[in-house]
Amino acid sequence: MKDVQQIWTSGLWLAAKVNGEVRAAASDYPPQTDFVSSRFDESGNPYGNQDTTFRVFKISLGDNEANNTDYAEWPLDFGAPVKENGLPLIYGNQTLWCCFTDAIENQRNYNIWSPLFAEIHFTVWGTKALDNIIFLRWEIFNKSDSLWRDSFVGFFVDADIGFSNNNSEGYLLRLTF
Repeated sequence: MKDVQQIWTSGLWLAAKVNGEVRAAASDYPPQTDFVSSRFDESGNPYGNQDTTFRVFKISLGDNEANNTDYAEWPLDFGAPVKENGLPLIYGNQTLWCCFTDAIENQRNYNIWSPLFAEIHFTVWGTKALDNIIFLRWEIFNKSDSLWRDSFVGFFVDADIGFSNNNSEGYLLRLTF
């Protein structure tokens, strides 16, 4: 029997001390997450969790405003990657982008810690030149009024190589600050 290879689930984990208090946000097995599609306004208030503007945008080589709504509505004002000319930046053959926060407190359902008030810009891309490989980039912004101290960033993955009871995974995680 051929081995099954899949990522069952994965998610970002963040933790820090804020004014001496531990705060955290994480995502685990769906639907357990502290993150919601949204961002912060200029006054520091989270918004957008009920707005369809906040979604995963998907663009591919060959897309344009006429053939892809996500390309036409690319959220450059929210921080989505763009070329110097302001057009959507496509990494590889296909790029996905979304924005989310941990600050919508009544929708947090993973852990007991207070939110960090983080805004995350998440970019995923792949290329046909590298089969079965994807690239992930998180840009993590502290939108609170306080410093994060003793900060930790983690990436949870439940990868099934073979079957779910005999996993053997490998990860390459590069954190840039």
